[in-house]
Amino acid sequence: MHPNLKKKLLQALKSEEPVDNLINLIKSLKTKCWSQQHVYDLFEELLEYIIDHGTGEQADAIREVLDYIAGWCNSPMRLFDDIMEF
Repeated sequence: MHPNLKKKLLQALKSEEPVDNLINLIKSLKTKCWSQQHVYDLFEELLEYIIDHGTGEQADAIREVLDYIAGWCNSPMRLFDDIMEF
């Protein structure tokens, strides 16, 4: 993970509204042509880091955002058009 991106993600997690701020970062990544899979992989990597170095609340915020990335939520909350299947 690029250090500047990691810094932005960690700042978003420490904010008053971590889910909203993470979603805004994802929207920015989408404008830079990041794919759904690439964004999902990034957040999985972030989750692994936070499990070891962060708080339970931060991990929960990331898990919530992962659902929005994957499309495992109500349509208005989906961040990408496709629903990921594993």
